[in-house]
Amino acid sequence: MLSIGIFMTRFSRTALRLNLPLQVPRTRPRRIAYRADWTRKIPEAGKARRKPTFQPKSAIRLRAEADKMPESTIAAIGNAPASLMTDLGPIAGCRNPGKECFPCQSREPSPAPARIWPALLPICRTIIIFAASNPSLAILVEMKKLAYRIQSLRPHTLPLSVSGIILGSFLAYPSGSFSWPVFGLALLTTLCLQIVSNLANDLGDMRHGTDNENRLGPTRGLQAGVLSVKDYRRMVSGFCLLAVFFGISLIYKAFGCLFCSSSYILLCGGALAILAALGYTLGTRPYGYQGLGDVFVFLFFGLLSTCGSYFLMRPVISEIPLILLPASGAGFFITGVLNVNNMRDRENDAACGKHTIAVKLGLHKAKIYHSGLIIGGWLLMTVYSSITFDSLWNFLYFLSLPLFIRHLHCIAKGEGRTLDPQLKSLSVSTLAFCILAAVGLCL
Repeated sequence: MLSIGIFMTRFSRTALRLNLPLQVPRTRPRRIAYRADWTRKIPEAGKARRKPTFQPKSAIRLRAEADKMPESTIAAIGNAPASLMTDLGPIAGCRNPGKECFPCQSREPSPAPARIWPALLPICRTIIIFAASNPSLAILVEMKKLAYRIQSLRPHTLPLSVSGIILGSFLAYPSGSFSWPVFGLALLTTLCLQIVSNLANDLGDMRHGTDNENRLGPTRGLQAGVLSVKDYRRMVSGFCLLAVFFGISLIYKAFGCLFCSSSYILLCGGALAILAALGYTLGTRPYGYQGLGDVFVFLFFGLLSTCGSYFLMRPVISEIPLILLPASGAGFFITGVLNVNNMRDRENDAACGKHTIAVKLGLHKAKIYHSGLIIGGWLLMTVYSSITFDSLWNFLYFLSLPLFIRHLHCIAKGEGRTLDPQLKSLSVSTLAFCILAAVGLCL
């Protein structure tokens, strides 16, 4: 679509030079003349004219007779880089030829207007009329919105949500209590909850002024002005409904009913998970701004995710205390991802009143705390494998140890924006750890 916009822009300038009339069918509105890179209407004869301002990155305006040309059409046609345009010499009838007029700048003299692709001129005129009268080029704006919608979901954080589900579900595999439909529904439910948390985080940080120009992370759709608060509310509501639907289907599939003690436990857990996802940065006193984000992430994406998925497969409450060891290990890794994010944005969070653990401890102590999370997760999982030792395959997850060692090395040396790649690194490492542990339990 960008190439189409550039193509139409180049030939619109040709039409300006040839002084071609551009008429929109079935309409005869008032005549408005625009020049390329002029921000004002051409003054009438006899009145004082202002000197046109040079704007190298401004839109290329079409001289058209359309009374209401959509702004999206002008933007789609005109926002192409000026370096991609071909200078076609002075415009016919230009009142300010020379260096002061941007459209007239040319490195080499252009050929006579009548010799410039005369056979293509009718086609060019048709294209220009279509661009001026048809607002379909607004699809470029919609494509940009779609890209920001996908970015707002934070795909790099989604492996974190499924890591606990994978580990907890396959912990029940040796006992013969594994169910693939329950496993699939658990994945979908957790993914929706993670997305709700991400969207609510963006919305809350924007309301509290944390997502500003000083933030070191990627620019969010709400911060860039591409998406509105209403767009975010719709996405949050949609994924909340999906989480409820998949959650109820999951509990019914696992237990065969919704009105039993086991169902009540997980229904309450799911409701608390939704409230925790929304309350992280939303509300008058969000717990994420009080330094409690690490605690809630550990509880819901570590303990509840792993123990809950195990309970769905094997509803035996007496076995849950032992499952707390690997669940806590996965929870430490997931909390570490949040800590990396907080260390990266530490200075901006402190300026905006967001008192995370990294802000309270300082960068040096936050790195020590992060190392403790990673090492603690490994120790807890090793203890569980030693207690339930069956074969050496139970320690298959040690193959992911080099990923964590490299991650800790980068954390020790990194600061600010250099910590950003470690978010994805630790997410992938955690996913690899849980998958290898699941495979080892199956062998």
